[in-house]
Amino acid sequence: STLFGKEMGNIAARFSALNAKAFTSCKSWATLSAAFTGFHKLSWLVRGGVEDRWNSVWGSFMTGAYLNRDKGSWQEMVRGGATYAGFTLVLDKFLAGPTSSSRMDRELVYTDIPVDD
Repeated sequence: STLFGKEMGNIAARFSALNAKAFTSCKSWATLSAAFTGFHKLSWLVRGGVEDRWNSVWGSFMTGAYLNRDKGSWQEMVRGGATYAGFTLVLDKFLAGPTSSSRMDRELVYTDIPVDD
């Protein structure tokens, strides 16, 4: 079969290759997301429920170390963790702005008002 004048080859083989690439990409993003979320929550628990930018930085550091665990040495884990943490800190510092955490705190504050019957 042809598409735009070019030979397509075996369409089943192309879909199979596309499916394999999609599955590999999905697996790597799932690992990254699960590691970041889990380590962020772990840092929140270790810090006694304090929620600030440092949970993201520590969570990113641990994620970077975890994802580099197969590189061969603990120095590679530290280097990967420092890269992830530094990138997170730079993004948070320069893109979040100075009032982002206080704005979030105000959004979650509410007051119960009694309703008269």
